[in-house]
Amino acid sequence: MYSCIFSDTEQKEYFRIIGKGCIYNSENNTVIKNEVISVFTHFESHGWGTTQPIREDFISDSTGYFYVKFIKKYNGEIPTGYDIVSKWIPYNKISQANSTIILDTIFIN
Repeated sequence: MYSCIFSDTEQKEYFRIIGKGCIYNSENNTVIKNEVISVFTHFESHGWGTTQPIREDFISDSTGYFYVKFIKKYNGEIPTGYDIVSKWIPYNKISQANSTIILDTIFIN
């Protein structure tokens, strides 16, 4: 497990599993380099004091591939799932994975 402490009160723990995919321009049949891919980590609603979705940005490389990390725990809260380019991935899918999660190729017009 990876842990990152950003302040005295904020702590993130990541799965060792990563997600990877490719971003592609379907109009001119080219990969998209240095594109920002945002991952939104969502949490169960508990009313007041609920953790808002956390946005983390990852950038595609020179071949259009991108790699993303998944938050396992944030300040003791377990996420319900992840939104990556409008695709929902439930927490259970990530927690039960044994290897890299292959994300669909993302086509941009």
